Amino acid sequence: MGTIQNLVLEGQDETTLNFISDFSSLMRTMLEHSRHDTISLEDELDFLKKYTALELIRYHHEFEVSFDLELDNEELDTIYIPTMMIQPFIENAIKHGVSNLQRKRGEIHIIIRYGEDPLYLEVIVKDNGKGLASKASRASHTSTALQIIEERLKLYQIQNRYGSYTISFSKKGTEAIIKIPI
Repeated sequence: MGTIQNLVLEGQDETTLNFISDFSSLMRTMLEHSRHDTISLEDELDFLKKYTALELIRYHHEFEVSFDLELDNEELDTIYIPTMMIQPFIENAIKHGVSNLQRKRGEIHIIIRYGEDPLYLEVIVKDNGKGLASKASRASHTSTALQIIEERLKLYQIQNRYGSYTISFSKKGTEAIIKIPI
């Protein structure tokens, strides 16, 4: 909503109308997906591309987002993952990584491929940002989204399948690796 306010204040009427329309579509999609436990990878990717497009407008195109799919396009509608499993990692990459870089252009790279075990999907979200600024702030920061993801991954344990994620921080940025049973 803050983005819409800024666009109105800047007098960007056409951009504002387009943003509202795209935002409304994204919200309808999110509500529809929230009614289901899983989503096809194809639908999830469509959602993620719409989400990142709106975030690019919000942050005045201060960063770039790329998707690298190491899967056949024909497979995307047959692979199902929990809803909203990837978006929080991209949101963190934007919010904590690249949204306020001063000296370089932000980059977020999303790689989706089979893991070493083909029964797992591996999603890598890398950014060249600052991440959570210090170890102390990382230790004290509790992400609700990451707690929800942990709960969703625990649901697989009923079937003796185990998903996981790791997040690593370096001077070059942050990398999250999510392993999702499929």
